[in-house]
Amino acid sequence: MAKGESRFCQGEFIEGSSQKIFEELKTDNYLKNYGFHPKSEFSTKLAYHKCELNVLHPFYELNGRITRMFIDIIAAYNGYKFNY
Repeated sequence: MAKGESRFCQGEFIEGSSQKIFEELKTDNYLKNYGFHPKSEFSTKLAYHKCELNVLHPFYELNGRITRMFIDIIAAYNGYKFNY
């Protein structure tokens, strides 16, 4: 799948790639382990996971909104709130 010049994960790799992404999040304890570090480390790790989910791009529509909601949930789980 592509949008403009951006290319996303090919359909045949979505299942394996999503398992890898969510296993990494689980290993990172959904970023709870970063609550004891400076905010910059938390935000860097959160941005990494957001980018990985964006490249996965499993849906035809609403990927950005769904990813943003998921990231908002992870942030809230860790005591942060975004003000868009």
